[in-house]
Amino acid sequence: RFVAGPLHGRCEFFDPGDKTTLYGTCVRGELHGPAEQWDEGGRLVFRGRFDRDVRAGVAEVFDDFGGRVVGPVDGDGDLTGKGIAYLFPCGRTALKGTFEDAEFRAGFYMDVVDEFERLPLG
Repeated sequence: RFVAGPLHGRCEFFDPGDKTTLYGTCVRGELHGPAEQWDEGGRLVFRGRFDRDVRAGVAEVFDDFGGRVVGPVDGDGDLTGKGIAYLFPCGRTALKGTFEDAEFRAGFYMDVVDEFERLPLG
């Protein structure tokens, strides 16, 4: 049922430029909350959150090879800064360090499983 006014509730946006579809939640016409973006081939390309139409919190950007860049986004919604990691498709190895617009700039290799096992999980 159509209701006049800004979008509110589950929403879906198709971007003809990159042929992706973003699924999320709109609040008073703005993306707000969890969202996923899929390409035309059915591959997940983004998973994260939006806050008033801007990516917020921790985001994952997936590549064509099965890897992904994971970390906190900056105020512009970009994966830029320190403490961001590229997880290789194997799921065990990562490059952790400084990224700019989801591109690796400097850092180090790490074994994800070893790091996880060191966490104090109770």
